[in-house]
Amino acid sequence: TRGPLNLAVDALTGSVLVVHTAEAWLLRVTPGTGASEQLAPDVIFASPAGVAVDASGTVFVADAGSGRVMQISAAGDAATPVLSSLNSPQGLAFDGKGRLLVADTGNHSIRLVTRAGEVRTLCGHSRGFTADAVTVDTAQAKYYRDWIQRRRAHPALRRGNYHTLPLEQRFGLLAFERRWQEDRIIALFNPRDTPVRISPQDLGLQDLRLWKQEPPHPADSTAIEVPAHQYRILTHR
Repeated sequence: TRGPLNLAVDALTGSVLVVHTAEAWLLRVTPGTGASEQLAPDVIFASPAGVAVDASGTVFVADAGSGRVMQISAAGDAATPVLSSLNSPQGLAFDGKGRLLVADTGNHSIRLVTRAGEVRTLCGHSRGFTADAVTVDTAQAKYYRDWIQRRRAHPALRRGNYHTLPLEQRFGLLAFERRWQEDRIIALFNPRDTPVRISPQDLGLQDLRLWKQEPPHPADSTAIEVPAHQYRILTHR
């Protein structure tokens, strides 16, 4: 078939949804057998570009040519528009809360559709911003969420004096320390492909038990280990 542009996997059934832009249709491919069927054959798509499937198996298609996002039932026999007046929408994805994200490419914006149907603009309205695909990295989202919470909890991360720690040449770690009054935090980041272990003395610390480690670490540990491509935070108790 000509012109497959995008695909998504139905987590409930394992089926693969394939958007064929050139032929303006949507196929569902059954795993194992490879059998395929056209979904919503009575719907006329102008130029389908993106596809996503929610937790219930309902399929959503971004039709760039008509400026709409269509919702197709899990059975594949009914379709209704859920969003219109877009400008060449391209990419679709669901976040961890079941909300639909839409790359409104021609309007240089990312739209969010809540489960109640409310539409919000997350970002965009800039000539230099082009949105043609959307993906949700839950691990990265958790990373930023954790750091936002950490900044709220520790004034040292908002106002404290900042200085780097000389660990990169010896251990390959990127590290800094911030202090504000009684609040003191040390952050270690490991960009390497292997874990790194250092002693408290490498940080100028005498008793590791006086420090809380995040993510949690065995309390009786005499060393500090930073996993590959991860970080470790030490907070003075």
